[in-house]
Amino acid sequence: MARLCTQEWSQLMINRTSSARILVVDDSEDSADITSIYLETGGFNQIEVVNSGQAALEIVGARDDDAAPTDDAHFDIIIMDIGLPDIDGIEVCARMRLNRPTRHTPILILSAAKEVQALNQAFMAGASDFVGKPISSIDLLARVRTLLRLRREQARRQLREEELTKTTRSEERRRFDASLMDDVTMIPNARFLELAVRQCGENGLSASLALVHIANFYGYVERYGEKAAKELVLSVRDILGNSAAPLRSSLIYYGNGTFMIFQPAAPDAAALTEVCAQITASTANIEMVNANGPAGKKLSLITHVDWRDSNDLDDITPDLLAKLDALSAKENHL
Repeated sequence: MARLCTQEWSQLMINRTSSARILVVDDSEDSADITSIYLETGGFNQIEVVNSGQAALEIVGARDDDAAPTDDAHFDIIIMDIGLPDIDGIEVCARMRLNRPTRHTPILILSAAKEVQALNQAFMAGASDFVGKPISSIDLLARVRTLLRLRREQARRQLREEELTKTTRSEERRRFDASLMDDVTMIPNARFLELAVRQCGENGLSASLALVHIANFYGYVERYGEKAAKELVLSVRDILGNSAAPLRSSLIYYGNGTFMIFQPAAPDAAALTEVCAQITASTANIEMVNANGPAGKKLSLITHVDWRDSNDLDDITPDLLAKLDALSAKENHL
């Protein structure tokens, strides 16, 4: 029988030292020594022993003064006697579960058979498992290793979930950013303008908005085709992009030959009015293949500028588009 026990004991021996940090909480010095010896025999040599619930709470950083836990406060598993003299193991367990550093740390309860009711309360307070007294080395080491293995797997799963969440958020952010860009011009689109205008309004900021439209754009598409129209849009984008726009302003392609220049926190419309005047002057003599001007070689643009305070920003874009319709109708009539 003694030989069989020796074989079972040897199966629990570990050739290499475990890196797990273990906290033993027991008011009985003899019991704490026995637990520590069993753990050391099983290959665990990073063992900290305290003799009270208060000392256990302090060493893991679960203190009433909200002091930040130190690096020494981290333990991979806590082995705790349920019958502590100052604060019983049930309350200590519950308070550790409220403590962020020990919220998921395995807690192994040491309990005598007569403490069944208290043991049930300990599980309700967050205990992970228990070992009955008197302690068996085989039982203790088996449960410690099982809890450590489960905790490692839980940590790996949590890490995978965090990485997946991070990847998902990154992909969602990439898609969101892409949804704010125009596919043709690769500059911000109408949705971007909508969000920018809304943000100014919510922050109590005024804004100025300039409209730059390629005159007779629909007629140009019908006459020269979509490919030529795309090339014209890109050419106008480059011209506008090289203009001396105010700091923090954004060039936006609204679609259908219409560009917008948005200036947040603008004190008035003066800056964008000057920009539009410069654009009109600089493009008046530009000759382009398949241009949209009256002579077929000159670039023709329609511009209009508006400014609103934060209370009236909701209508700035639709009002500009309505003005464009009126200007386009007037141009076609002429």
